[in-house]
Amino acid sequence: MEFWHFSEQSMHPSWSAIEGPTKVTVDNRHCDPVVAHELYNRYLDEWMVADRLGYNIFVNEHHASANCLSASCLLTLAILAVAYVAILWWELRSPRLPEPKAKPAPPAFTVRDHLRNSWNLVFGGRGWSYTAGAVALGVLSIAAYNLQSPLGVTGGLALWADNAARVVDAGGLPLKGADLLAGCSSAAAGAEWLTIRTTTMTGLVMGAFTASVLSGEFKVRFSRNIARYPQLILGGAAMGYASVLAVGCTIGAFFSSIPSLALAGWLYTIALAAGAFIGVQVIRRLP
Repeated sequence: MEFWHFSEQSMHPSWSAIEGPTKVTVDNRHCDPVVAHELYNRYLDEWMVADRLGYNIFVNEHHASANCLSASCLLTLAILAVAYVAILWWELRSPRLPEPKAKPAPPAFTVRDHLRNSWNLVFGGRGWSYTAGAVALGVLSIAAYNLQSPLGVTGGLALWADNAARVVDAGGLPLKGADLLAGCSSAAAGAEWLTIRTTTMTGLVMGAFTASVLSGEFKVRFSRNIARYPQLILGGAAMGYASVLAVGCTIGAFFSSIPSLALAGWLYTIALAAGAFIGVQVIRRLP
């Protein structure tokens, strides 16, 4: 048995204004182009959903009719074919081997068995899904924002770097003009080594390290290409300098800024995407 999805793609919002038959003699003034555009995209989306659910797709055509927005099956099939090829290219542009199926958890009969299975489910080396990770980060970000300040590492790093530079009388904080920026997270000059920003920074770094170790994804790697080491040093220095100028990094100025409804977060995102694109092009040309 096969199942098919069929839609007439009707221009139903115009039906009430049409006097008489809805075919052949319908005046064009009853077709609002904006509404027709929205409906046509909706019908295409419905076909995409039907295809993902395993249904066959049935397309049809009617001419000069308010019952069907499709005047040519070939046009509809061409749109679906282009969408299929585009999605197929996107999914296969980076070939990936199929993930091995996880072994089923052993049956639990005692409290210890249940606790062991729960631990393995979270930290068993398979890693979290993107959805689970996004939910966990979202909850953590909301908690940090309400308790003290948004998550971030730039303020803490800037403070430690400035305190170290003050040993040789070369401190640079506070940044000129930082007091004019509303909500600026830049560290203040002469602050203690242990503050809410430095402890947050330390917790984020140690938490990321602990999660990578428990999930089995942590690995120390050394490049055999000697040219990579000065590149890494220069790249790290450039990232640190730029994050202080931007008053935030991918955590504070992106992940924490956008949920806080800050316009700066969206501007940072645009600049980040452009910089990442340029950086990739440069890296591809390095020895």
